[in-house]
Amino acid sequence: MDWKLIKLGDAATFINGFAFKPKDWSTEGKEIIRIANLTGSNSNFNYFKGSINEKYLVKKGDLLISWSATLGVFEWEHETEGWLNQHIFKVVFDKIEYDKGFFKYQIESVLHELERAVHGSTMKHITKKRFDAVEIPLPPLKTQQKIVEILDAAAALRDHTKMLLEEYDLLAQSIFLDMFGDPTEGETVVLKESLKILGGYAFKSKDFVESGVPLIKIGSVNKGYFDLESFSFLPENYLLKYKKWVIKPMDMLISLTGTVGKQDYGNIELVTFDYDKYLLNQRVAKLEVNDQYNNTFFFHMFLQKK
Repeated sequence: MDWKLIKLGDAATFINGFAFKPKDWSTEGKEIIRIANLTGSNSNFNYFKGSINEKYLVKKGDLLISWSATLGVFEWEHETEGWLNQHIFKVVFDKIEYDKGFFKYQIESVLHELERAVHGSTMKHITKKRFDAVEIPLPPLKTQQKIVEILDAAAALRDHTKMLLEEYDLLAQSIFLDMFGDPTEGETVVLKESLKILGGYAFKSKDFVESGVPLIKIGSVNKGYFDLESFSFLPENYLLKYKKWVIKPMDMLISLTGTVGKQDYGNIELVTFDYDKYLLNQRVAKLEVNDQYNNTFFFHMFLQKK
């Protein structure tokens, strides 16, 4: 592949949003687009009825990139126009020919790498200078479009698989209730008397290797299914060095942290048989039930919505 590398700053123009103040808010006018509105953590909009530079105007189909606190790329799908708030870039394709769908996939990958680089910070924050300097490959336009077709098809298949898994979970819950009744009724016990919680270890990304022992991270268990694609790997000798955090198939895990407003924390998953052994990273915990109970029974009990 003879794809040249370019810097993000040479691919497009990134316009940072306007620093609206509470005194600018109104109950009428155009919506002020904040990061919380893009992520879905807050569906309520503030409005602005004044006049500012048109460069901050967002129209349907515009790509927006949140670069502070929450990193993400979004396409504005509202029919109505809105004003761009600070801490969000609007992408303007005014420099070279680019497929918008391909660029969106590229930015998702870039943000993932940048997020790993700022891992552990109390506030994720990317400066525009650093963002503009990131190098990305530039394939020909037709190649970009072909890649988008493949990735879109894969995303559709993934979404369909996720929907099936959710339906299977509902079926399993229904069967559980039919067989054992409602676990919230009848005799109860204190949960801490029935299981122990083992938090994961804070493994360092500098120790990751190309292949070895899969590391179960928060991204492995916070999607509503056990995600094999999110693994990093550690050296084989870590199984002995960190044997306290060795995980085996059918162990029960729970995600401990997440994003307010999303269903990405408190998720329970059973480890699959894809590998014989795993290691457990921080922000994920293993739930160890005592000998009176069965892991699978507890798993389905936790899945009950009531």
